[in-house]
Amino acid sequence: MPDEVRALIKACSNRAPTGIRNRALLVLLYRGGLRVSEALRLYPKDLDRDAGTVTVLVGKGGKRRTIGLDPGAFAVVERWLDKRAALGINGRAPLLCTLRGQPVASAQPEPAVSAAQAARSSPPSPWSSCSPLRCSRRTR
Repeated sequence: MPDEVRALIKACSNRAPTGIRNRALLVLLYRGGLRVSEALRLYPKDLDRDAGTVTVLVGKGGKRRTIGLDPGAFAVVERWLDKRAALGINGRAPLLCTLRGQPVASAQPEPAVSAAQAARSSPPSPWSSCSPLRCSRRTR
């Protein structure tokens, strides 16, 4: 994992619910190679913990696909699942939802990445948007 991606993930709070959610999002984008729109359309039922897979029901071109996540990446997503359960968010809410169980607007992840960068007090980099996370995953 590039240092910049690692730093973005570490810049998300490890305690605050939104930070835990944002870590899960970044992991899905980078280690799962998902598009932002795909990640935001996921529901808990789309995860298979035993197989370590995520099923994208509506991907690019309306196609369904299943991707594998390594155990470390899946653990990050599971941590968010545990946190959202503790918040009383049921399984009918999107996987990556607000703290009230509402869908996250597709424009919200970009500011989250920028805020994580700002927290590191670093200059802008190619990682200031979500798209390069997915693209870098495809080239490794």
